[in-house]
Amino acid sequence: MSGQSGSLTNGYTYVVAPSVSSVSPNNGPVAGGTAVTITGTNFAAGATVKFGSTAATNVVVVSSTSITATTPAGSAGAVTVTVTNSGGQSGSLANGFTYIAQPTVSSVAPTNGSTAGGTAVTITGTSFATGATGDVRSTAATNVVVVNSTTITATTPAGTAGAVTVTVTVSGQSGSLTNGYTYVVVPTVSGVSPNSGSVAGGTAVTITGTNYATGATVKFGSTAATNVVVVNSTTITATTRRGVRAR
Repeated sequence: MSGQSGSLTNGYTYVVAPSVSSVSPNNGPVAGGTAVTITGTNFAAGATVKFGSTAATNVVVVSSTSITATTPAGSAGAVTVTVTNSGGQSGSLANGFTYIAQPTVSSVAPTNGSTAGGTAVTITGTSFATGATGDVRSTAATNVVVVNSTTITATTPAGTAGAVTVTVTVSGQSGSLTNGYTYVVVPTVSGVSPNSGSVAGGTAVTITGTNYATGATVKFGSTAATNVVVVNSTTITATTRRGVRAR
């Protein structure tokens, strides 16, 4: 063509692919809805974001190094976070965000213990994970050990008499069991009348003290009394069984 040329200024643009270096926070519930900030390079207006294969919502390109977005719903586990610019160039961060299933609490054993705390309990449920915490009526339990995804052992804190909610929290996600544990005031015994009787047993006695409750049992030494009746919180009547004469 005799060396003649024609040109189009800015007719083609070289685009640098974006990169993703971090996502904050880097975990959230499987239900989605977590507001996140994605940090990286070469972000451009019109960029889209995916968590795994699902598009994020409310995507805003704040600058070439920062994007804000809202996570979609997902399945428990880590996913790749991908930013794609309008030109089709993409950058990803493998395992950039972890979906966390909400824990559940189905039982606590034993179901009751002293108001002084210190009772070793086993909490059963689902989706427990390392770093989980346990609360009893908003007071943190101690010695929390996540045995596996369905079992936690812990020690109760001190509390006041009555039933309380037991809550397990994993990375901000919580599951609770209403009335899952009952604090019981330790009973006391201040007197027994009469305070002596036949070794053959059969003596009707009245026991005086505090904090008696329905279902209480009575022992004389290692032998259970019979006909136990909790009259009220300070009085129990019972009948002695055969015993051994004091020496």
